[in-house]
Amino acid sequence: MTVRSTVLADFIGALVARVSAEPDLDKAIKHARFLGELLWKNAFGVYQLIDLEQALLERFEPVSLPQRAPRLCRYGHVLTKAYDTGGHTRLVERLVGSVALDDSAVIVLTSASDLAAQRLGKARHGVRRVPRHACGTARVMALMEEFSRYETLVLYIHPHDIEAALAAGLAKKHAGIRVLLFNHADHVFTFGLGVADRVLEISHFGWQLRGVRKTTDRSLFVGIPLDLPSIRDTSCVRDGPVVAAGTAYKFRPALDWSFPDFVQALCKRIKRNVHIVGPRMLVDWWWWSAQVVLGRRLTLHRRLGHADYLAFISGASAYVDSFPFVGGTAFAEVMGRGVSCFGVLTGTHGYSPADLLKSSSVEQLLEALTHYVQSGSRETIDEDEIYRQVLAVHAVECVAERVAGALTAEIGVAPPWPCETDIDVTAFERIWRQRRIPVLPVHTLPRPTVMAKLLFIKLFFRSARA
Repeated sequence: MTVRSTVLADFIGALVARVSAEPDLDKAIKHARFLGELLWKNAFGVYQLIDLEQALLERFEPVSLPQRAPRLCRYGHVLTKAYDTGGHTRLVERLVGSVALDDSAVIVLTSASDLAAQRLGKARHGVRRVPRHACGTARVMALMEEFSRYETLVLYIHPHDIEAALAAGLAKKHAGIRVLLFNHADHVFTFGLGVADRVLEISHFGWQLRGVRKTTDRSLFVGIPLDLPSIRDTSCVRDGPVVAAGTAYKFRPALDWSFPDFVQALCKRIKRNVHIVGPRMLVDWWWWSAQVVLGRRLTLHRRLGHADYLAFISGASAYVDSFPFVGGTAFAEVMGRGVSCFGVLTGTHGYSPADLLKSSSVEQLLEALTHYVQSGSRETIDEDEIYRQVLAVHAVECVAERVAGALTAEIGVAPPWPCETDIDVTAFERIWRQRRIPVLPVHTLPRPTVMAKLLFIKLFFRSARA
């Protein structure tokens, strides 16, 4: 363990003790929210605080609970916030539009744009927005009253949303509901693991962390639902650019992986231009050198809306998944558009059978992509067979049926495709240790956490010098 890891682990331990000892429950919840966001955004290697969740739940025992509300429907899908862009809103949209999860409502706890609310309105019982005026214990009680109206809650909450987790736990205890936690951000810490009857996993990466999360006896694989055609359109553009896409940070070099260096090496071998969707040219300095060297052969685009993104991708001759941080199931979505997909297994993969298209090293990736651009064919790769596996895992009804059957399904069945290169569950922690600037919580009001923020900054920089 590094000096930074040791110092900051002690800091986290002290924060947990402070939350547990805080006599004012409202303040304890606020401190827990701060702690959850700190763990979410800084990869300390801490993935759960189940004991703290249970301790806070027990403190609600003396509180007078409202009368049990009548059931509204079978499934309540809970989002902390609904976005126009971003995978978890589309995930819920697809599931509530399925046959298996037809008897559903969506509960949004903070905010939803008009577009997001319209999309989530596919749910038979619509979208319910919980008033935002309450906080702390008052908010937990208001949420518990709403949650008690469903037979089963499916949580897609933000990792730091302790109030939603506590409300779900109280509704489970006092109203008899069942709780499923959809582990959609499975590489980071999250609250809710302590109250979940089942943890719904989406990847080999998350599957490898079940022991650390203490959910081995409650986890099962469900996968991510994707809107995929039953048959791939293989009439893709043959002379288009090579394209890659992803949130800007996913291309930032780390652990000897460098996507900008890969692009420069690729452009020495092929005559195609390269387009990257996601970088911010003025901020993402790791692209500057490649842009100067390659000039017009490299085009950087800011993030696109989902529909514009898919239309843009359709004009590519080949697609390369981001690294060192992979694009998750976006890789499989592009495959469904008929574009030939390439990538490298970095250790943070494992989100789709589409990974079977990837190479085991950057050099092998360069060779495979160069051969494809020059010949139009792929050696030893059966794309049709891999796509059949993609459909079996990601088709919306297949995922919805796994979710609907989660409470009675067999526990311990791993993701159903081979993971040919080992998952590196320490990758995010090792990359974070190399950071020069920490990530501070922004979703917690300054008081009473301002001193904790200042102490965290002080310890972060002191441990970096040690």
